[in-house]
Amino acid sequence: MIGCSELTHSLHTMKVKITILPKKATVNPADKVVMEALHHLGYTQVAGVHMGRYLLIEGIDTSANDWENCLAKALLMTGHLSEVMETWKFEIVE
Repeated sequence: MIGCSELTHSLHTMKVKITILPKKATVNPADKVVMEALHHLGYTQVAGVHMGRYLLIEGIDTSANDWENCLAKALLMTGHLSEVMETWKFEIVE
């Protein structure tokens, strides 16, 4: 799943924040622990929790301060990362 947000940009480089979550088929014990803790605290309506990580990629050269070009490069990066890290899904944060 891929989505995106412009965090900051300077003259010719930009930063992109990418959220990394385990794919739904991946069992993550930490997810269950957090969900059980929320239920214990009275939030019984919580049906699922998915803990993840994020990357902040800085210095994406766009040559023209063009957000669409930056997004295209970030999408290419996430595609390559998802091929290497098969149990994770990558999403550019919007």
